[in-house]
Amino acid sequence: MKGDLTRLKKQFNQLAGQSSFNIIDLKDYVLRRGILQRKESGSLEALVEKVLGLYLPKDNAIRKNEQWEVIPLAPELLHYAALDVFASHLIFERATNIAPFDQVTLQTPPGTKVALLIQDGGNVAAYGHISKT
Repeated sequence: MKGDLTRLKKQFNQLAGQSSFNIIDLKDYVLRRGILQRKESGSLEALVEKVLGLYLPKDNAIRKNEQWEVIPLAPELLHYAALDVFASHLIFERATNIAPFDQVTLQTPPGTKVALLIQDGGNVAAYGHISKT
């Protein structure tokens, strides 16, 4: 993900000064939910198999095609990109339903460790615990 963002910043001058993006790293998202182990691949193809139990074709000839800069995109490139977006959405939804984060309630016991997220599934902004007072 970081490599993709770096490339986008280099490619599009409008993004050059942007220091942060609102993104969800799917590998990190499923790791924190205990669906994936650190040693397992976090590629989209592997996540589709692990989380959805499906196969996502990732043809290298299409992935490394030189025509990604040509507008409009060729139908096979558009289809490839659309499958990636759709698969990412399905992984996020399934991971959320498989192992949702516990929410803090009035009944959450004091001393419980918590993490404050920037957004649902986003990066952790801070760690702490429920106060005893």
